[in-house]
Amino acid sequence: MNRLFNAIFLLLMLAGWSNLYAQTKNISDSLFLKLKASKDTVKVDVYNQLSYEFRNSNSEVSLAYADTAIHHAKKIKYIRGIGNGYINRGNYFKITGDNALARSCYIWAYVQHNNIGNKKGVASALNAFAGLHFLQGNLMQALSYFIQSLTISEEIKDRRGVAITLNNIGVINLEQKNFSKALEYYERSYHTLKELGDYSSMADALINIGNIYHTQGILDESLKYYSYALEAKKSVADEKGRSSVLNNIGMVYSEKGNYDEALQHYHQSLTIDEKLNDKQGITISCNSIAGLYYKLKMYFAAKKYCERALQLEKQQNDKIDMVNTYDLLYKIEDALENYKPALEYYKMHTLYRDSLYSEEARQRLENIEAQYHAEKAENDRLIRTMGKESLINEEDTINRDITRNIIIVTIVLVAFIVGVYVVFFVLRKNK
Repeated sequence: MNRLFNAIFLLLMLAGWSNLYAQTKNISDSLFLKLKASKDTVKVDVYNQLSYEFRNSNSEVSLAYADTAIHHAKKIKYIRGIGNGYINRGNYFKITGDNALARSCYIWAYVQHNNIGNKKGVASALNAFAGLHFLQGNLMQALSYFIQSLTISEEIKDRRGVAITLNNIGVINLEQKNFSKALEYYERSYHTLKELGDYSSMADALINIGNIYHTQGILDESLKYYSYALEAKKSVADEKGRSSVLNNIGMVYSEKGNYDEALQHYHQSLTIDEKLNDKQGITISCNSIAGLYYKLKMYFAAKKYCERALQLEKQQNDKIDMVNTYDLLYKIEDALENYKPALEYYKMHTLYRDSLYSEEARQRLENIEAQYHAEKAENDRLIRTMGKESLINEEDTINRDITRNIIIVTIVLVAFIVGVYVVFFVLRKNK
């Protein structure tokens, strides 16, 4: 681990995070210029890429580009563009807490890519679908879909797809406290992303390695990884990622007894989550703030944030976070001597905890990982079945949104073009 940390430190120092910011800005600018000159399928691909670039900094803009990509792709019957647009659209609904629509979008993306034999698109859809299952506490289904995605990415030699999926599988192992296996996946992911120069995704691997140290109580080491990840997320304008790291740093400070620093980081994280309308992020930040207030014996303040978190978790069917929220609510009500609601919260905590983290559940996950090839055919059948059941109203939803979002994208493009001409005119006049 020390050699890995030294390598990361050296890489970050040599690369220079300011250069990464410039690269990110240049990517967006070059995409706008490319969009102006593009036609047909290339234009659809650029809209989808813009949607992806804005996914963690401005979700509404990301949705507008996704819908515009789908609209243009449908006009020219560009199936791959439709599939990629639906993945981007699903990501918006996942962030904003509408998991039912996210699920429909991911399934529809899978169907589109599968119909034309686009394996890279199929792998991306499976990965997205797995992430949604993980959020809802369906760990076995999530692992199964992640492994299917990994198999396809390896088959087509999509190294970035492999690395991102390895990182996701590591998260499931960390959730089950299988630290050595989680670290193995994170390190494999990190080294591949390092070779590819994907600094934003590298930062995700850094966060997860920091999570391993944090879970084991090695706080100073976890803080090092979180600090480097925070710089990386700032440099590539990944607001969602920055919020996640700020929350993790707050947790470390809380455990060190530095409560002012912890609360400051938690509220910074919550502010970003609210700006992005990131429902899961808001949930996590509220639980963190509630936990700190409980530790400080500020029980009514703690309860307020807990209840806000629980309301969002129920809307999203977020079983992973419900475990922690019910446990904290039980402790708060017990401290307030409200024993009847305390007992009810304890029962709910035990119910969700046992369903997710029992030894039996862990064994089932290990069996899935060992026998994933046998599961593939059945899961394909399930996806096709769910696709038929889930997508009836999706076309209508797209059509309702499409006009609004095309107007938004048009305004952005016009503003960009006007800006380019103004700069050109000023420079020419100065000459």
